[in-house]
Amino acid sequence: MKNSPQPSIAEIINCVEAAQILPFEAGIAKERAAFDECETGPEATAMRHAFFAERRAAKVPRIEGGDVAPCYLDRRGRGRHDGGGNCDFLSGCWVPRCAGRT
Repeated sequence: MKNSPQPSIAEIINCVEAAQILPFEAGIAKERAAFDECETGPEATAMRHAFFAERRAAKVPRIEGGDVAPCYLDRRGRGRHDGGGNCDFLSGCWVPRCAGRT
């Protein structure tokens, strides 16, 4: 879990291990240090950014004159697109589809 996208998971495991091995005060100090490190890390910053972006997106006002049709992403065509079977957003395999439109 050394290169995990969420290093806090590895820190939780280390803190549980420290709680069983170290004296109580040393275990609490280890947990506080791990918390401070995880709270200020780039992963935590990114997760807070995503959280507040989702909240802002949910508060977008309605367009006057009617409801906005729901949209979703649909895979264009079927089968392999790049010879390897991979279909990502940059390859153009996914297209937006909105209700009432094609």
